[in-house]
Amino acid sequence: MEIRKVRLCTPWTEPQVLWEGRAPELIISDFGAVLQGGVSSNSAVRPGTWRLGLLEGPMPPEGLRSLVLAAPERPERLDLPKYDRAALLDIEGERLTLIQGDGAIVRIQLSGVAWLFAAQQSFSIEKQRICFRQSENFVFLEGFYTSTFLPTKQEDEVIGTLPATCRP
Repeated sequence: MEIRKVRLCTPWTEPQVLWEGRAPELIISDFGAVLQGGVSSNSAVRPGTWRLGLLEGPMPPEGLRSLVLAAPERPERLDLPKYDRAALLDIEGERLTLIQGDGAIVRIQLSGVAWLFAAQQSFSIEKQRICFRQSENFVFLEGFYTSTFLPTKQEDEVIGTLPATCRP
């Protein structure tokens, strides 16, 4: 396993007190990579698209869009931010871009951003193409499910079936 640092752009220059105070890092293995850590801004970032930084290392094969947690303020307790917003993190090549559209944010949390180097495969969910990658026992789903239909009952709704090799 190899660990590499992430080069941040302004205003994303201050490591957040998270993951033992370490700056964001990319952890690389033989079959995939994980981006983790926390990032703070020196001032509030208004809705829009912002360059977050650059990665050095194996990138997602076709790019990646991942949802990350965001916090709108700097609370008095810097170690307990209130993550009640979300932002989209785009990884294309070595560039990290942050897209957010709901109010100002000051912090983001990068935990849970991961990808596999395996080939992309696809399957359909309600006529929408969703992709997955599989490497050994790991399976990652990729893509977005959009629907204008909201169920009227408070029940689970089946929207599709995973391929047999992807099931837990």
